[in-house]
Amino acid sequence: MNKSRDIQFFIFPVLMTLSVMLIVLYRPLWFDEALTLMNFVNGKSLSQIYHSYIIPNNQIVYSMCLSLWTQMTNCFSMNYDFASRLLSAVFSTVAVIALYCGFKRETGGKWGMFFIISNIYFCVPFVIYGTAVRGYQLSFMLLIFLTWSIKNISRKVTWKNLSVYTILSLLLVGTIPTNLLGIGMAVGIFMPELWGKWKRIAALATIPFIMFFAFYVPIWAKFINVCNLGEGLTDRTMAIIVPYAAFLLNYPLLTVIALWGWILACKHRKIRYRNVFRFMALLLWIIPCLILKVAPFNRVFYPCFALLIIVAGMGIKHWIYLFFRKISNRRQHIAVLIFGILIIGNFLLLKNNSVAQTIQKSMKFTEMTDDYFLPYYFKEEFFPPSVINQINSQYINNVNLVFLTFEADSRALYFYATFGGRDNSKYLLDGPQFKVAYLPYRTLIVLPVNGDIEKYKKRFNLQNRRVSKLFVNGWHEVWEVL
Repeated sequence: MNKSRDIQFFIFPVLMTLSVMLIVLYRPLWFDEALTLMNFVNGKSLSQIYHSYIIPNNQIVYSMCLSLWTQMTNCFSMNYDFASRLLSAVFSTVAVIALYCGFKRETGGKWGMFFIISNIYFCVPFVIYGTAVRGYQLSFMLLIFLTWSIKNISRKVTWKNLSVYTILSLLLVGTIPTNLLGIGMAVGIFMPELWGKWKRIAALATIPFIMFFAFYVPIWAKFINVCNLGEGLTDRTMAIIVPYAAFLLNYPLLTVIALWGWILACKHRKIRYRNVFRFMALLLWIIPCLILKVAPFNRVFYPCFALLIIVAGMGIKHWIYLFFRKISNRRQHIAVLIFGILIIGNFLLLKNNSVAQTIQKSMKFTEMTDDYFLPYYFKEEFFPPSVINQINSQYINNVNLVFLTFEADSRALYFYATFGGRDNSKYLLDGPQFKVAYLPYRTLIVLPVNGDIEKYKKRFNLQNRRVSKLFVNGWHEVWEVL
């Protein structure tokens, strides 16, 4: 295939990636995103962002990037939600390009990359985090570049390669501390190529830890306080199972073809030996889930999807050379067509409410704790600006307070209540060190649909007062206390 056709072959999936993401770039912010913007980005200098590490929500390097990005986009009068999400969409596009340029040879050439990239842009987590106002897609992109640098170092050590690896390690741990795990997994994937090159292995192993301490030592007391907060999952078993299950359910065809390729290649002893290292590296996620006080949230694993995709691509390479290239061109095109139909079908299936709820139930989580299939903030009916607009236009002048409950995504609601310099004096919500103690006459309570109003009647001693549902707006419902 000539170079121009090769570029055309690559551009199609990239354009599809952008078109899929454009659909969700206008969705409203949710809790963590609103918290990031209000507490760690808006109105803060880069130095203030760095020294504001009080909870894990401040993914420092990403917050700095977002601060610079919002300053730039403010000049273009863009829709705020769109502009905020656009940065992660840029990271997504760069990640796809880096994957293609850095690993085309390792994943079976143009056909292997076509299968991989086609599956990526019709993957629910990629669409969620690829447009999220969080640092997960930045980490995803940086891990691809870091793995590319490890591949280069395994072939030849230069100051340029080591410098790139060092800078990427610093950016990764500065975004999310647990990205140390992703770096370890990336090194493990190329351990077969590094075996016997002990100085290179030592450098690759020590540089990330040096960068970790270099980044966090100036704010070490705050870092320890954040660790002591104990935020995470108490169910260690599900913390281990869910991320891998999420990958398998979102990339079933990629996984099947990769396994098929590895089975075909198993007769080669060298390939079997290399695969053992690669599979063991991908299981490193189990370690923090077992040894930390609480297991990390499932979404923290998402950047490591990049590594699972690369390893799956190595299996696809075997499938392409040992099976796909041996069939006729007509059958190849039929196989590609079937592959595309099944990918889109799987994507639509996972976005179906009943299917997503079945998966959530089987994995012991709800739409509030789901990170990979159909979280509440990814539903079409979740639209906090609409609730705030209705309250402000019809009720705000006749009430004393509006209480935003945590279950209703209080931070997102409060963000839109204050957005554009609005008067938010009547809006109240619980904070980490402040709890609302009393609700006066004529207060509105915002809950999710079918929320537990009895819980708040008991908390605020409202049993002898009239509490009635005022209206329902999409995912939210509003109650009135008289």
